[in-house]
Amino acid sequence: MFKSSHLGNLYLYSLGRYALDVIFSLINVTKGQSILLPRLICREVVDCIKEFGAQPVYYDVTRRNLMPEISESNYSSAKAVILVNYFGFPQDLSQYSTYKNNSSVVLIEDNAHGYLSRDVRGEYLGARADYGIFSPRKTLTIPNGAMLYIRQKDRVNLPRQPECTPAILTYKQSLKKLLRKRNSWGNLVLGGILLTKRLLWMFRFPKNNSGSGLSPLRIPINPWSGLKETLENLDEEGESSRRRALYIHFEQELVGIGYEKVFEKLPTFCVPYGFPFYSDDSQIGPAAAIARKQGLGVMKWPDLPDSPEGELPLYYRQLYLINFQV
Repeated sequence: MFKSSHLGNLYLYSLGRYALDVIFSLINVTKGQSILLPRLICREVVDCIKEFGAQPVYYDVTRRNLMPEISESNYSSAKAVILVNYFGFPQDLSQYSTYKNNSSVVLIEDNAHGYLSRDVRGEYLGARADYGIFSPRKTLTIPNGAMLYIRQKDRVNLPRQPECTPAILTYKQSLKKLLRKRNSWGNLVLGGILLTKRLLWMFRFPKNNSGSGLSPLRIPINPWSGLKETLENLDEEGESSRRRALYIHFEQELVGIGYEKVFEKLPTFCVPYGFPFYSDDSQIGPAAAIARKQGLGVMKWPDLPDSPEGELPLYYRQLYLINFQV
């Protein structure tokens, strides 16, 4: 992606959350306006909407393939619509485009999971809508790194590119990178760490609901000074092939023992963030053991915004991922 013709339309940040902040500023999101987004979403996106005083309006996605279920009436009062390429799998833009043609709504493509991924026509995800958000830091083990894509630069007051600053891996990133070597000792130790982390997650303390409830950003907006060089030198073909091979491997392993995969098939040009599947919390052990053999871990995704337990479809809370990041 970074080597493509889209380079001139990209702005670098430390986190995708900052890119979304900039988009909302560029399109003049104000108090009381509505932002249409999927209910299956990380809480950070909702936090950003609320910080602008806007109102999140949700649509659901299907259990198989996580496709949007949106009615035309949802678009009537929306300032912007956020679509998500879950786990690097391309959303079909036809439904969004049909309604967008009849309104002035701004379309934002959240492609945090899909760096390097393209749709069946070969078009890069994140570069198909009015604005796009990338988070290479979620694909690669780097200190930080996100990008904002602006499709039509002549129609907006362009943002200022934040100064790049030095940064280092956190101790957690450094440890994972050290242990994710292809040897039995590293995989064994990493597997133990990941298992302990999963157990701690299951018994974590309740979230603090005091104050505004908005999650603070812990690092500044400035992107890592090595981000551009890292992306320029990345073996994109090799990384894409590695991820596709891992997906096929885990698809055979997990579906073969009864787990339900999220996506019906792996599309051409799709570079998966990981292998997503459904599981009850009590049944996750065998999948975690299979992931550990490859030095990888299982995570639950996403960190959903606070909502009444019965308000969300059950499968939103059963979504797990084997993360391919190394």
